[in-house]
Amino acid sequence: MQLQLAEVFSNAKSSQDFYQRIEKKGLQPYLRDGQVVGIINNQKKYRLKTLGFSNQRIANLENEILQKHNPRLKELKQLHNRRSKNKDLGLER
Repeated sequence: MQLQLAEVFSNAKSSQDFYQRIEKKGLQPYLRDGQVVGIINNQKKYRLKTLGFSNQRIANLENEILQKHNPRLKELKQLHNRRSKNKDLGLER
């Protein structure tokens, strides 16, 4: 099951896409407070976090894809962060 999730995760383009692909694989997600927290397989519940897929990792899926496809985006973010730090320190012109 963990291998199936890893395959789904590597092909997913967003968190929503990840959850849809899980269902297409025949795995049933289970919810707690409106959020997907795990998978039901053979009538047993498995938490995604325990399987190595934390909510933060899934949420960052879109950012990872953007950074892979656009190396310039990383440079722009670094520049923006430096400018913000300088502004906070009063070093900007």
